[in-house]
Amino acid sequence: MKTKLTTLKRALTGLCGLYCSWAVASSSLVELDDTQLSATQGQALLSLSYISPHDQYNLETRRAGGDSSIGFYKLGLEANVEINANVRKLQLGCGGLNGINGCDIDIDNLALSGLKTDANGNMLPMTSDERAASSAQLSNPFIEFAIKSPDQASLREVVGLRLSAEKVVGLLTAGTNNTEANGINSLSGYLKINGYGNAKTSAGVFGLKPGEVVNTVADTAFLGCTSGCDKNAGLTAGYGNAKNTGLKIPAMTAPFQINNAVVSGTRMTAANVGAIAQIPSIPITDQSGQLGVRLNSRVCGLGLICVQDTFIKLNTTVDNLTANINFSEGLGYIHNLPISSAMYLGLQNKQLRWPGAEEVANPGWWLSLQDTVNLGDISPRDQVDISSVYPQFAQILGEKLKEDQYKIKVSIINGLQAFFQQGITKNISPINMQGESVNIALKNLILDTQNVTPNCYGGMRFC
Repeated sequence: MKTKLTTLKRALTGLCGLYCSWAVASSSLVELDDTQLSATQGQALLSLSYISPHDQYNLETRRAGGDSSIGFYKLGLEANVEINANVRKLQLGCGGLNGINGCDIDIDNLALSGLKTDANGNMLPMTSDERAASSAQLSNPFIEFAIKSPDQASLREVVGLRLSAEKVVGLLTAGTNNTEANGINSLSGYLKINGYGNAKTSAGVFGLKPGEVVNTVADTAFLGCTSGCDKNAGLTAGYGNAKNTGLKIPAMTAPFQINNAVVSGTRMTAANVGAIAQIPSIPITDQSGQLGVRLNSRVCGLGLICVQDTFIKLNTTVDNLTANINFSEGLGYIHNLPISSAMYLGLQNKQLRWPGAEEVANPGWWLSLQDTVNLGDISPRDQVDISSVYPQFAQILGEKLKEDQYKIKVSIINGLQAFFQQGITKNISPINMQGESVNIALKNLILDTQNVTPNCYGGMRFC
């Protein structure tokens, strides 16, 4: 009996304490009038906002070709949300609006985790355990509806929906390995890319194929010239001449830079981005080989020595040539996207510019990153064959050799050497290619730093 009374006493005491505390708190509450309420500031967990079709912040109605009847309703969560997630297969918009073949978004082995950076914001490597223990940060996530004719109940229509956050900080990866295309199969969306790297080119031989012909001039008006004497005698050098062996071009390392390259479209399978590469000084010596030469007119000296076909060896360098690189990189070769950006996943039945967005989203599912994604070092793993640019190089070199400071000047001694089948060896001042560039097209390169760190504990590749 004593035990029961003790238990009852404790229960009554607890209830009394709860009631008494509430009563004391209630008695201390002060009623506020409207003026006092309007002057009071606070923060709610949920926020609601509306942008009307006539609002100055309505980017859809203000853009050329936009729909002036669309308003936006937004429900936001005023909080920071942490998330670590793995999705084995993400497919959105398969068939339907954009055609029966394919999906708007199709990604295998998608993982979202925290991001490790240095003091300058550059991504640092993580172990699998570090990544699995981290979380991406979503600041103020929200859901937003695009409503056509929002002020007319009979005509009101939902034309778009997006899930978004004011900022997402984390590492988004796709795929499981960097040895073959895997991960992103197709993507509809918008992002800007920064990156840098070093393209290691393979050695080659210039002047052995059609198109690798240097059309230029030489100064044959030497003392003792009796025929074919011309300060601008036309000649061709390279392919097509029996005495041609070509010029050896050594392997080089060319640094390149990608600045704010925009990747945008529906059901993309590749990212087409441009980069500028600085080609190192190219040495050409008499040990590099020889170009067969044919003069347009036969040149004679002293009326005795006549030459039209010969070969030439050069001692010079080619400096300050740049390359415009067009990367057509399959999205399956891009695995790591470090994110620090406003981000949204939208679905719309027409082209639509969401509030705050830089781009116009295409119909269907659409993934957008508003701030530039810094991919960091994206050097190709393997050597790059640049022989496809040799015809462009031949044309540029031919024009440069027409300039007086680089022009090949033939002497009577050169004529004698050519006559006795010794060819011509000329020293030319370094050829400055400042302002000249060649175009290089590269496709589906394995990138050296795009290895995937699993977002799993232990040794699993995906979990």
